[in-house]
Amino acid sequence: MLLRAVALLVVALLAAGALLFLLPWLKEGYDVHELPLFTGIAAGLALLALVFGRLTRTTPALCATGLALLLPALAAYVLICARLAWNETQGRRLARTVRVERLAEAEIRWPGFDGPVGLRIEVDLSHAVRRPGALFPPKLLMGSRPLDRRAYFFGVFDDWARGFLAVPLFQDSPSPGLESGSPTRLAYELYPGLVHRAVPSEVCLAEGPARAEPGHIVYAEGGDLTASWLFVASGGLSVDLSTPLTEALRRESRFQGRPHEWQALLQRLEPRGLEGAGFKPCVSPPPHAGAVCYCRPQE
Repeated sequence: MLLRAVALLVVALLAAGALLFLLPWLKEGYDVHELPLFTGIAAGLALLALVFGRLTRTTPALCATGLALLLPALAAYVLICARLAWNETQGRRLARTVRVERLAEAEIRWPGFDGPVGLRIEVDLSHAVRRPGALFPPKLLMGSRPLDRRAYFFGVFDDWARGFLAVPLFQDSPSPGLESGSPTRLAYELYPGLVHRAVPSEVCLAEGPARAEPGHIVYAEGGDLTASWLFVASGGLSVDLSTPLTEALRRESRFQGRPHEWQALLQRLEPRGLEGAGFKPCVSPPPHAGAVCYCRPQE
């Protein structure tokens, strides 16, 4: 009887631990890359239920108590695994319908600079997505390998080690969606990734990269443009738009195969480039957390 009581305690602790283990994932999010982990935990819980059931088969009340403790955790993992598998299947199906029918590119130029400080892209996107959700703005870099939707949040864009173009974090910009039909016309004004806000009279930079020594950023690894872009619908369904945009950029962008021009674009809104264009640290910077702001002196 003592052995069975200990087994019940172990089952209770493992079931609670499995549920607690899920909390960070539920808070921060998860995707198909976590499917093997969650599947393994679900299989482990199912095996534990089987072993515990055989061990306590002669004491039905104890057996029922242990299985009742395991069931919520096992059900949670099974449901998450099923949801991830379904979302991945549907996401891949929808991604195969995505085509960039037209890509137009225009330089963003400001007085005082010897070249563009950003890039405006306009995309006509055909697709079979017919549901509301969040369409994240694209991120572009010049790299030697293709990117996918996972790179958007993990890896090349989160360590400030590479130069890239993106919509500034605190920039007022429309948030287009895909639910309006196909083709959808989308437009984005992209600036160097360390820029938090950009208008011709004021530029705010992320504090860490702005204060780093010159030369800390890798601006190009090869001469090919590549993009990370995604759409996320309710329920966690994610559609990877990276490949169609990457292919269109490599066909149409004037920066394709020109890493030196790309580097010059990215450097114009760094502190040295801003100072060379007449910007000075703002006397009364706007309240953007963690930002270093430069202002153009009034004439």
